[in-house]
Amino acid sequence: KPITTKYAYVNFATNPTSAMSPALRVGDYFAYKKTDAIAQNEIVIFKSHLDTSILWVKRCIGMPGSTLELKNGNAFINGFNIDDIEKIKYQYNITTERALINQKMLEKYNILDLQPIDDTTYKVFLTNNEAKEFFMNSFVKRNERARSDALTDKAYLFPKSNLGWSPDNYGPIYVPKVGGSIKLTQTNIAIYISVIQSENKTCMVNDSVVQIDGNKINEYTFKHNYYFVLGDNRYNSADSRYWGF
Repeated sequence: KPITTKYAYVNFATNPTSAMSPALRVGDYFAYKKTDAIAQNEIVIFKSHLDTSILWVKRCIGMPGSTLELKNGNAFINGFNIDDIEKIKYQYNITTERALINQKMLEKYNILDLQPIDDTTYKVFLTNNEAKEFFMNSFVKRNERARSDALTDKAYLFPKSNLGWSPDNYGPIYVPKVGGSIKLTQTNIAIYISVIQSENKTCMVNDSVVQIDGNKINEYTFKHNYYFVLGDNRYNSADSRYWGF
């Protein structure tokens, strides 16, 4: 239940997944308050248009009016790298000398998701520092950082169009801002059509031609602000890369 403070209602929630690890671990209990003042790189809690009964927790990376791009898993805004590299987990494929890794060892290196590939090969999700320390153990015989350009989940990326993007190398993509205008092209219609249709009930698209109230448009001015969110566990997070703004 919310608690009333001098300034705002404070609510409480638990974190059920590792998508925001290491900032939030599975089972963490935390407080949050409702606000309209969202800042870049802040952790935010929100309801997705996919299922409004669920609260999601992610990091707000792309602010309205900014241009976001992921390069080798790192986030760039308007050309500048904004990631704190030690807050980001990457996927590594490791080969060990034995089938099982001791539970205490997993806890020591904050390995929350150990996913077997075969009897001695696993997927693990680690920050750079965690990886350096973990790979010094003699039972790790081989390690390789995964590159998502080769992963099959490319087909599930927003906007479900063949733009040549991957979870690792994504964009550049403009985040819509109220009053911001774009010229519509065959390439970017797929990115923005769901937003345009949500703002205009009479919007129709056919053969790359967008119409509002029966009139063809070549340019569009957004009516609302939008955001692009990511999980810190970049390889193990469902976020805006998959379901959009």
